[in-house]
Amino acid sequence: HKGEDLHAETGPPLRAVESGTILQSGWHWQGGFGFWLAGRYSGDVYYYAHMSWMVPEVRPGATVEAGDLVGWVGATGNATSPHLHFGWIPGEVGSWPDLGGLRDPYPLLVGLCR
Repeated sequence: HKGEDLHAETGPPLRAVESGTILQSGWHWQGGFGFWLAGRYSGDVYYYAHMSWMVPEVRPGATVEAGDLVGWVGATGNATSPHLHFGWIPGEVGSWPDLGGLRDPYPLLVGLCR
């Protein structure tokens, strides 16, 4: 399990961690509703999963700005409780993330929350 599960009640809003482009979005049996965001400035790729829903603008090729509303916390896919599964691939380049590059996003999240 590479990622951090950020537990919350169902429904709180989720925001884009960085400005960038949506690579993929939709439904997956494991991750439920989710998307992959390619960061404009860092080159990192971020994964949001188990969302209850996404805003309609979160679709492949769309751009978002840091702080934009992207969806809401949920428990879709194989989740057993409401949370955001947040994944991180530092320095990813390309149109589809290389899942072998997934890293623990905890240090990134700690830095963002300071």
